Amino acid sequence: MPGGPSSAWLHSIDATYELVEVPEVREKYPVLAQKVAATITACEEALRDYGWHHCALSFNGGKDCTVLAHILTAVLRRLNGCESHQSVPTIESLYVACSQPFTEVEQFIEYAASEETGYHLILHTTKGDLKTALTEYKEGEKGKDITAIFIGVRRDDPQGSTIHVRSKCDPSWPPIMRIHPLLDWEYEDVWAFLRCPHLRVGATSSHVPSTA
Repeated sequence: MPGGPSSAWLHSIDATYELVEVPEVREKYPVLAQKVAATITACEEALRDYGWHHCALSFNGGKDCTVLAHILTAVLRRLNGCESHQSVPTIESLYVACSQPFTEVEQFIEYAASEETGYHLILHTTKGDLKTALTEYKEGEKGKDITAIFIGVRRDDPQGSTIHVRSKCDPSWPPIMRIHPLLDWEYEDVWAFLRCPHLRVGATSSHVPSTA
């Protein structure tokens, strides 16, 4: 539908909850359903505690953050009562680009950020390390009210074993709470979500670059 997301895409987003709430679907994908349930809970609780307009998403176009964006969008539609409407709530997002980003990554990020084909991300793009990017973001107009940021880190990622679902930044970092809803996911879980026939995320996941 011009000017907004298609019904099929909205169904793919809302079907995230069906993995948890519909018995026959949950029984068909038991491991994935358990992971998704924990992630939904982490997202719901963080959004309630910090407020939708005070939360942002770290998005670099990789598989992990795409899964997180999909689940977070489903949660926002549920919490904002949008499930009966053809709309996707906006998500403030921080994209920390590398010095020479791949064209396919940039194209996918544009695709995934779109209201029509993706997750309606309001992107703030910067370069450098995460600490510098967060500092710049928090000091700027877009990020001054952000108090929590969702990050698609898993436990087997570098430093993933030392963090929690919610981890405060070190004192030398900007005062922001890092939320890691995918912390206990495995690499196989990420692929299982992107390829799940019930979710039909394929419209977006087929464009996900091969980089993690």
